[in-house]
Amino acid sequence: MPQAPRLPPAEWEAQRARITELYVNQDNTLDDVIHIMAESGFHATKAQYIRKVNVNWKMQKNYTKEKWQHASALVTKREAEGKITELSIDGKVISEKRRKKELRRYNVSPVEEEFASNTTSGVVAYTPPSSNPKIVLIGNFPWLNFRESFNNLLCSRCPLSSPNRQDGSLGSWEVETPLPRGIHANGETPTSLPPQGPPKSIVDLISKNLDTTRQRLFELIPEVDNSLKGPRHQEPPWLQLFNSLVFLCSNNLVGTDKTTYDILQVAISSGFLIKMKHLLTMRGPTLEIFAVHLLFVALRVEESKGMEFLRFLLESGVCADSLDPNDCRCSALYRAVRLENRAAVQLLLTFGADPEAKIQGTEDDILGSPLNFALHFYDDGIIAKTLIDFGANVNSGYVKPLLQAVRIRSPDLTRYMLRKGADPKLLPAGGFSVMYFAILHHDLILIDMLIKAGVNLNLLVEELQNTDLAFLGESSKSLNSPVITPIQLAVFLGDAEIVNRLVKGGAMLDKYIEPEVLQSMGQPLES
Repeated sequence: MPQAPRLPPAEWEAQRARITELYVNQDNTLDDVIHIMAESGFHATKAQYIRKVNVNWKMQKNYTKEKWQHASALVTKREAEGKITELSIDGKVISEKRRKKELRRYNVSPVEEEFASNTTSGVVAYTPPSSNPKIVLIGNFPWLNFRESFNNLLCSRCPLSSPNRQDGSLGSWEVETPLPRGIHANGETPTSLPPQGPPKSIVDLISKNLDTTRQRLFELIPEVDNSLKGPRHQEPPWLQLFNSLVFLCSNNLVGTDKTTYDILQVAISSGFLIKMKHLLTMRGPTLEIFAVHLLFVALRVEESKGMEFLRFLLESGVCADSLDPNDCRCSALYRAVRLENRAAVQLLLTFGADPEAKIQGTEDDILGSPLNFALHFYDDGIIAKTLIDFGANVNSGYVKPLLQAVRIRSPDLTRYMLRKGADPKLLPAGGFSVMYFAILHHDLILIDMLIKAGVNLNLLVEELQNTDLAFLGESSKSLNSPVITPIQLAVFLGDAEIVNRLVKGGAMLDKYIEPEVLQSMGQPLES
């Protein structure tokens, strides 16, 4: 009989893993292995298989009785503790089918187990990675899809950290070329990389907080099961923290953690995230939620970098009416108003933010609109006017915006609201307090506007509520009479020009107070 042709060692080695899987792990007979391998195009005689498997590779398919007894005891103990178990002997993972078959044959007593455990080695029972609650398959979490895509992207273009850099930053990386579109995960496809790593300010902040952050993240963030993949590249500190921040934000775990927002704020103000903006155009729930967090951080960043990044986010599709992830009652516009960020208010309104988006408290606690809050500021009224220009309702709210403008002593803003349709008759006592305000400040234009709007010029002070008189301040101390009207106040102040305007506007003269009465009120009538 002619001798079978000898196969080169390289061909055997190329098939070694496959043969080991079929013969040892799947517990097929050698004849079955020969048949399966032949169907795959690999042909060798049984004698060649026996020599290669038993002599050269020393594959041990059948383990000793002692090893199986030891394995049986370990598995039984773990099952009694409610643990999922994977078994390995001499470094080889035993399939579940073979494990059940062999362990039924080798059920041991405690005495036999003690003997076996002292005379055997190489038997290991452990929790498989996929059953660990912190170890998950990558396809199960959008954040893991994002991280895997991002990290693979970096690895495919250049090393994650320069050998000459100890801080793990990107340092002198210069990666301007577009990214390959083939690298993606569930539609989250980045298009380019940042030209350089984070600036020193971020590196310093990371170094200061990394240990604390790592400890917290260890308890929160799932790990990737890489049991079927090659070894992962070690992420540098800046990338670990960036990925961690994405996870915390996209899973609503930030809360009031100041460190998280501090780092993001520095990343925006330094321009680093602008350089990473193409990554933030990736589609998917992880980046969408993270982008909302970034929007609220950008509102806090002063000067051009914050507005540049805010514009980028809005142009990328982040909703201008987004709610604060850490305070779902509060819209982005409301937050910008509270921060007195004029540029952000203008930008959000330009991108369609609702100027009437009210912030809600409890069922009976309506905290008002952005305009209501803007009128708490004793400033030039630019933010309030901007809101009004974009459609904020000047007649809404429990405390009307017009009355708020009066109380902050802003004649300019009061006149502006009247021009934009504010109705003084909707105010307590029909706008009487606004007329008093105009008379006290000798604001002829405002008086004319109020007369034209139909304010009742013949109401008495006694018809006002205490809150309506609060704006008068020190001047209210002179108003001791319960019967003073707008024209009486004008006479009391000796302002003939206003008296004439009020008379022409319909003020009744039969309620005129004699000079002696006025003198008794604390101030003589000026001639």
